[in-house]
Amino acid sequence: MQKKQGKINLQLPLLSEITPFWAYRWNLTEQISYPYTGKLCIATQKNITQHQKTALLCNNIRIQWFGDCGQHRSILAVVIAIKTITETAFPENFCYELTVTAEINLLSACVETENYVNKNYQQIIQEVLRKHKIHVCDFQSLQKNYPRLAYCVRYFENGLNFIHRLLATAGIHYTFKHTAQKSLMVLHDTEDSYKQLITPIPVYLAASKPKDLFGLGLWNWQSYINQRDDNAICPVFTNYILATDVQTVAQQAIKHPNFQQSNYYFETNALMIEPGVSLTIKQHPKSLIQSVYWVNKVTTHIIDYCAVPHFKQAQPAVFYLSVESVPEHDHSIPSPTYVQPKALGIDRATVVDFQQQTINVNALNQIKVQFEWDNTSKNNFDRSCWITVKQPWAGKNHGARFIPRIGQEVIVNYENGDPEKPIIFGTCFNSKNLPPFKPEDYPYRSGYQSRSQDEIDLKNGNCLLFDDDPTKPTLQLNAQKDLVIAIEGNKQTNITGMYEQKINNGDFIQVAGDSLELSSMQSIQLTNGASQIYIDKKNIVIESPSIIFKS
Repeated sequence: MQKKQGKINLQLPLLSEITPFWAYRWNLTEQISYPYTGKLCIATQKNITQHQKTALLCNNIRIQWFGDCGQHRSILAVVIAIKTITETAFPENFCYELTVTAEINLLSACVETENYVNKNYQQIIQEVLRKHKIHVCDFQSLQKNYPRLAYCVRYFENGLNFIHRLLATAGIHYTFKHTAQKSLMVLHDTEDSYKQLITPIPVYLAASKPKDLFGLGLWNWQSYINQRDDNAICPVFTNYILATDVQTVAQQAIKHPNFQQSNYYFETNALMIEPGVSLTIKQHPKSLIQSVYWVNKVTTHIIDYCAVPHFKQAQPAVFYLSVESVPEHDHSIPSPTYVQPKALGIDRATVVDFQQQTINVNALNQIKVQFEWDNTSKNNFDRSCWITVKQPWAGKNHGARFIPRIGQEVIVNYENGDPEKPIIFGTCFNSKNLPPFKPEDYPYRSGYQSRSQDEIDLKNGNCLLFDDDPTKPTLQLNAQKDLVIAIEGNKQTNITGMYEQKINNGDFIQVAGDSLELSSMQSIQLTNGASQIYIDKKNIVIESPSIIFKS
């Protein structure tokens, strides 16, 4: 198919200030929910210096182009790469290829980790853009209300992927609106975002296209008929030489009774066709095609060698748009593509407090932390969600319970590698929180040492100690104040060696049953001051300054 022709003029004011230039090739790809990208080829009389290239990089330039019937379009783009190329058409000039893109695409180079608590999609996206000084987003077209997210994490993720992930999760897509001042990213959450073109778009074969009219043409059948035809289910694999034969076979294929329309691909010179518009196709060989289509992707192709003064050959300009669309009745809006971030390891974090408490926990024994990668103000209670603490045992109204305290360092893992589903797997000592047992003094000692809530800096607390020193192995239980042992059944204590019990403030034994028995193999002695009762196998001896018997 012969490409559509039209008057082409690419205007780049910023480049004209740097050096005389002529733009001769322009390829731009625009797609729903993707930043637009383009390749611009220019020729200059003088070499662009490294300083001038640096001035161009990451700066905005405006690109404007013209087509048939007075149509014109322009975009604002950022230069992200400049490459020297060789062009045989005009060897006297210096030629360069500029890669340009939407400003928001710069976020793909910004990999960071950040968390957001109790914020909605709009607030999070605005915060990301504002942090990188990018003001290209329009939220006014959103028609739905979005709840606040309890916890959202950007985990070692570039900014563009993070925004795409948020938008895809919320069912939001975006297009770009280009004005004389800026190119704006517009968010949409309904199908109403597709704007209907009032004028139906006619279909012309290459030879029958009226002069100075826009329309759309069939694909280049000569190159596509041997590979695939997305506009026809019945493919033909025979090689055809003559263009007339190719057109005949193509029209027969598209009229096949088993034709099922899915996507429709075409070429056009109508500049008003861009992603986010819907159009009506008429005069198509297949009546089924004459319906409303929604445009999802457009690629602009412009080649104009005659724009370069030193190019002497009379070669017509090439100007056409490759368009990908879908029927209105069978439409699904493309969601932004993204890569789900994965936490491949563990993270360290510090337990944070609320209102200067020493322990802060909710009903599910969950706590809040601040991660090491969080560079905001320290000890910020609102920097994480409530995080589950792994326990040795957990069941309905039973199990173990150990809660990390404020200031302790914890080890955080993630459920299925999801950064938004953290689990605390344990705690660890550090230079601020040293172990209770010094390894140089007690190399064999282990156990549990707690600290009183109000005396966190003192050595008060409860302790269960295991000392495996081979010279004196010991199991020690210390209670800071009260020790309560409740036994529903029987208690039996077997002691191989000696049993010694010291009581400073008195002892009280009450037996609610029928008897109390003390038994010894040799003797029993009860002593209180100068009085004592001594019982052995043969005698009972009672000694006291005075003895009183009452009945």
